[in-house]
Amino acid sequence: MHRACNDSRWMAAVHDKALFYTVMRGLGLPIPETVAAFDKTGRLFPWPSMRHEDELRALLMEPRSYPLFAKPIDGIYSIGALDLLGVEGEVVRMKGGTRASVDDVMQFCVAFGRNGYLFQKRLKPHPTLAACCGDTLGSVRFLVLERPEGAVLESAVAKLPRPCNVADNYWRDGNMLGALDLADGRIGRVVSGIGEDTRLHEAHPDTGAALVGTALPDFNRAAELCLTAARAFPGVRTQSWDVALTPAGPVLLE
Repeated sequence: MHRACNDSRWMAAVHDKALFYTVMRGLGLPIPETVAAFDKTGRLFPWPSMRHEDELRALLMEPRSYPLFAKPIDGIYSIGALDLLGVEGEVVRMKGGTRASVDDVMQFCVAFGRNGYLFQKRLKPHPTLAACCGDTLGSVRFLVLERPEGAVLESAVAKLPRPCNVADNYWRDGNMLGALDLADGRIGRVVSGIGEDTRLHEAHPDTGAALVGTALPDFNRAAELCLTAARAFPGVRTQSWDVALTPAGPVLLE
Protein backbone atom coordinates (compact mmCIF):
# COMPACT_ATOMS: atom_id res chain seq x y z
CA MET A 1 0.00 0.00 0.00
CA HIS A 2 2.76 2.44 0.93
CA ARG A 3 4.70 1.71 -2.25
CA ALA A 4 1.56 2.22 -4.34
CA CYS A 5 0.60 5.50 -2.64
CA ASN A 6 3.94 7.22 -2.17
CA ASP A 7 6.59 8.75 -4.39
CA SER A 8 9.83 6.92 -3.53
CA ARG A 9 11.88 10.03 -4.33
CA TRP A 10 10.59 11.59 -1.08
CA MET A 11 11.51 8.71 1.21
CA ALA A 12 15.00 9.86 2.19
CA ALA A 13 13.58 13.13 3.54
CA VAL A 14 11.53 11.27 6.13
CA HIS A 15 13.67 8.18 6.82
CA ASP A 16 16.99 9.99 7.35
CA LYS A 17 16.55 11.70 10.72
CA ALA A 18 19.23 14.33 10.12
CA LEU A 19 17.69 15.34 6.80
CA PHE A 20 14.20 15.33 8.32
CA TYR A 21 15.27 17.58 11.21
CA THR A 22 17.08 19.88 8.80
CA VAL A 23 13.87 20.36 6.82
CA MET A 24 11.77 20.93 9.95
CA ARG A 25 14.38 23.33 11.35
CA GLY A 26 14.36 25.31 8.12
CA LEU A 27 10.57 25.65 8.34
CA GLY A 28 10.77 26.84 11.94
CA LEU A 29 8.82 23.87 13.33
CA PRO A 30 9.55 22.54 16.86
CA ILE A 31 11.97 19.60 17.01
CA PRO A 32 14.30 18.20 19.69
CA GLU A 33 17.46 20.22 20.28
CA THR A 34 20.37 18.39 18.67
CA VAL A 35 23.64 18.88 20.57
CA ALA A 36 25.88 17.16 18.05
CA ALA A 37 25.97 14.63 15.25
CA PHE A 38 28.54 11.87 14.82
CA ASP A 39 29.33 10.67 11.32
CA LYS A 40 32.67 9.37 10.07
CA THR A 41 32.12 10.50 6.48
CA GLY A 42 32.36 14.20 7.31
CA ARG A 43 28.75 14.86 6.36
CA LEU A 44 27.66 18.47 6.78
CA PHE A 45 25.02 19.12 9.47
CA PRO A 46 23.37 22.28 10.81
CA TRP A 47 24.67 21.29 14.27
CA PRO A 48 28.18 20.68 15.63
CA SER A 49 29.51 17.52 14.03
CA MET A 50 32.02 14.90 15.10
CA ARG A 51 33.96 12.78 12.65
CA HIS A 52 36.50 11.10 14.90
CA GLU A 53 36.02 8.78 17.85
CA ASP A 54 38.06 10.99 20.17
CA GLU A 55 35.56 13.81 19.59
CA LEU A 56 32.69 11.49 20.49
CA ARG A 57 34.56 10.34 23.58
CA ALA A 58 35.08 13.96 24.65
CA LEU A 59 31.33 14.60 24.37
CA LEU A 60 30.53 11.54 26.48
CA MET A 61 33.16 12.45 29.09
CA GLU A 62 31.78 15.98 29.62
CA PRO A 63 29.24 16.03 32.51
CA ARG A 64 27.67 19.22 31.17
CA SER A 65 26.59 17.36 28.03
CA TYR A 66 23.98 15.36 29.93
CA PRO A 67 21.23 14.29 29.92
CA LEU A 68 21.27 13.13 26.31
CA PHE A 69 19.07 11.04 24.07
CA ALA A 70 21.07 9.32 21.33
CA LYS A 71 19.68 7.60 18.24
CA PRO A 72 21.03 6.33 14.93
CA ILE A 73 20.35 8.63 11.99
CA ASP A 74 18.84 5.81 9.94
CA GLY A 75 17.20 4.01 12.88
CA ILE A 76 13.62 2.79 13.21
CA TYR A 77 11.56 1.32 16.05
CA SER A 78 13.91 3.06 18.57
CA ILE A 79 16.43 0.24 18.03
CA GLY A 80 19.82 1.55 19.13
CA ALA A 81 18.31 4.41 21.14
CA LEU A 82 20.17 5.37 24.33
CA ASP A 83 18.84 7.44 27.23
CA LEU A 84 22.04 8.79 28.80
CA LEU A 85 21.50 10.42 32.19
CA GLY A 86 24.99 11.41 33.27
CA VAL A 87 28.62 10.44 33.62
CA GLU A 88 30.66 9.72 36.74
CA GLY A 89 34.35 9.44 35.98
CA GLU A 90 34.35 7.16 32.95
CA VAL A 91 31.03 5.45 33.70
CA VAL A 92 27.81 6.53 31.95
CA ARG A 93 24.50 6.21 33.79
CA MET A 94 21.59 5.18 31.57
CA LYS A 95 17.84 4.85 31.90
CA GLY A 96 16.73 1.88 33.96
CA GLY A 97 19.82 1.84 36.19
CA THR A 98 22.19 0.45 33.55
CA ARG A 99 25.81 1.61 33.67
CA ALA A 100 28.44 1.29 30.96
CA SER A 101 31.90 2.63 30.39
CA VAL A 102 32.35 5.66 28.16
CA ASP A 103 34.38 3.52 25.77
CA ASP A 104 31.65 0.88 25.56
CA VAL A 105 28.99 3.51 24.78
CA MET A 106 31.28 5.08 22.21
CA GLN A 107 32.04 1.76 20.52
CA PHE A 108 28.34 0.84 20.49
CA CYS A 109 27.51 4.09 18.66
CA VAL A 110 30.36 3.56 16.21
CA ALA A 111 29.41 -0.05 15.48
CA PHE A 112 25.63 0.31 15.43
CA GLY A 113 25.37 3.73 13.80
CA ARG A 114 27.02 2.99 10.48
CA ASN A 115 25.26 6.03 9.05
CA GLY A 116 25.83 8.21 12.07
CA TYR A 117 24.25 9.10 15.41
CA LEU A 118 22.37 12.13 16.69
CA PHE A 119 22.80 13.34 20.29
CA GLN A 120 19.88 15.41 21.49
CA LYS A 121 18.83 17.14 24.68
CA ARG A 122 16.55 14.80 26.59
CA LEU A 123 12.94 15.95 26.35
CA LYS A 124 10.71 15.84 29.41
CA PRO A 125 7.06 14.78 29.23
CA HIS A 126 4.29 17.26 29.94
CA PRO A 127 3.59 17.30 33.72
CA THR A 128 0.18 15.69 33.16
CA LEU A 129 1.80 12.78 31.36
CA ALA A 130 4.70 12.55 33.81
CA ALA A 131 2.22 12.16 36.65
CA CYS A 132 0.43 9.49 34.67
CA CYS A 133 3.26 7.50 33.09
CA GLY A 134 6.49 8.50 34.83
CA ASP A 135 9.46 10.30 33.28
CA THR A 136 9.75 8.25 30.07
CA LEU A 137 8.72 10.39 27.11
CA GLY A 138 5.57 9.17 25.41
CA SER A 139 4.17 10.50 22.17
CA VAL A 140 1.09 10.64 19.99
CA ARG A 141 1.17 8.66 16.75
CA PHE A 142 -0.86 10.53 14.14
CA LEU A 143 -1.81 8.85 10.89
CA VAL A 144 -2.11 11.53 8.21
CA LEU A 145 -3.37 10.97 4.67
CA GLU A 146 -2.50 13.40 1.89
CA ARG A 147 -5.68 13.73 -0.17
CA PRO A 148 -6.19 15.94 -3.23
CA GLU A 149 -7.88 18.50 -1.00
CA GLY A 150 -5.00 18.47 1.51
CA ALA A 151 -3.76 16.60 4.57
CA VAL A 152 -6.32 15.03 6.91
CA LEU A 153 -6.03 13.15 10.19
CA GLU A 154 -7.14 9.56 9.79
CA SER A 155 -6.53 8.36 13.35
CA ALA A 156 -4.34 8.80 16.42
CA VAL A 157 -3.13 6.70 19.33
CA ALA A 158 -1.33 7.54 22.56
CA LYS A 159 1.94 5.65 22.98
CA LEU A 160 2.04 5.06 26.73
CA PRO A 161 5.43 3.87 28.03
CA ARG A 162 6.45 2.09 31.20
CA PRO A 163 8.91 4.16 33.29
CA CYS A 164 11.68 1.56 32.92
CA ASN A 165 11.74 1.71 29.12
CA VAL A 166 14.01 3.91 27.03
CA ALA A 167 11.27 4.65 24.47
CA ASP A 168 7.54 4.32 23.92
CA ASN A 169 7.55 1.81 21.05
CA TYR A 170 4.91 -0.86 21.51
CA TRP A 171 7.33 -3.77 21.11
CA ARG A 172 9.08 -2.81 24.35
CA ASP A 173 7.89 -4.93 27.25
CA GLY A 174 4.82 -3.51 28.97
CA ASN A 175 4.35 -0.41 26.80
CA MET A 176 0.73 0.39 25.97
CA LEU A 177 -1.36 1.98 23.22
CA GLY A 178 -4.44 4.06 23.87
CA ALA A 179 -7.04 4.80 21.20
CA LEU A 180 -7.68 8.56 20.94
CA ASP A 181 -10.80 10.52 20.13
CA LEU A 182 -9.79 12.95 17.38
CA ALA A 183 -12.26 15.52 18.68
CA ASP A 184 -10.59 16.11 22.05
CA GLY A 185 -7.65 13.72 22.48
CA ARG A 186 -9.40 11.68 25.14
CA ILE A 187 -8.00 8.19 25.73
CA GLY A 188 -10.35 5.29 25.10
CA ARG A 189 -9.42 1.61 25.00
CA VAL A 190 -5.87 0.93 26.27
CA VAL A 191 -4.04 -2.30 25.48
CA SER A 192 -0.65 -3.93 25.96
CA GLY A 193 0.76 -7.15 24.56
CA ILE A 194 -0.24 -9.17 21.50
CA GLY A 195 -2.22 -12.34 20.85
CA GLU A 196 -3.13 -14.28 23.96
CA ASP A 197 -0.99 -11.87 26.02
CA THR A 198 -3.15 -8.87 25.13
CA ARG A 199 -4.31 -6.99 28.22
CA LEU A 200 -6.78 -4.14 28.74
CA HIS A 201 -5.83 -1.33 31.13
CA GLU A 202 -8.08 1.16 32.87
CA ALA A 203 -5.16 2.59 34.87
CA HIS A 204 -1.39 2.75 34.48
CA PRO A 205 0.13 -0.40 36.03
CA ASP A 206 3.03 1.50 37.64
CA THR A 207 1.55 4.82 38.75
CA GLY A 208 -2.07 3.76 39.26
CA ALA A 209 -3.20 6.89 37.40
CA ALA A 210 -6.38 6.64 35.35
CA LEU A 211 -5.80 6.17 31.63
CA VAL A 212 -9.22 5.63 30.10
CA GLY A 213 -11.10 8.93 29.89
CA THR A 214 -8.00 11.11 30.34
CA ALA A 215 -7.65 13.94 27.83
CA LEU A 216 -4.13 14.51 26.55
CA PRO A 217 -2.72 18.02 27.11
CA ASP A 218 -2.21 20.18 23.99
CA PHE A 219 -3.77 17.53 21.78
CA ASN A 220 -5.38 20.00 19.38
CA ARG A 221 -2.14 21.98 19.09
CA ALA A 222 -0.27 18.76 18.35
CA ALA A 223 -2.80 17.80 15.67
CA GLU A 224 -2.55 21.21 13.98
CA LEU A 225 1.25 21.08 14.12
CA CYS A 226 1.20 17.66 12.54
CA LEU A 227 -1.06 18.79 9.68
CA THR A 228 1.17 21.81 9.08
CA ALA A 229 4.33 19.68 8.98
CA ALA A 230 2.65 17.15 6.68
CA ARG A 231 2.54 19.77 3.94
CA ALA A 232 6.35 19.66 3.74
CA PHE A 233 6.19 16.16 2.22
CA PRO A 234 3.45 16.11 -0.44
CA GLY A 235 4.99 13.09 -2.14
CA VAL A 236 4.46 10.99 1.01
CA ARG A 237 0.71 10.42 1.00
CA THR A 238 0.54 7.98 3.95
CA GLN A 239 2.31 9.63 6.85
CA SER A 240 2.85 8.40 10.41
CA TRP A 241 4.00 11.12 12.80
CA ASP A 242 5.25 10.84 16.38
CA VAL A 243 4.65 14.05 18.32
CA ALA A 244 5.89 14.48 21.89
CA LEU A 245 3.82 16.45 24.38
CA THR A 246 6.30 18.44 26.48
CA PRO A 247 6.11 21.30 29.02
CA ALA A 248 7.06 23.69 26.18
CA GLY A 249 4.37 22.33 23.86
CA PRO A 250 4.21 19.70 21.11
CA VAL A 251 7.52 18.66 19.50
CA LEU A 252 7.94 16.71 16.25
CA LEU A 253 10.01 13.57 16.90
CA GLU A 254 9.87 11.90 13.48
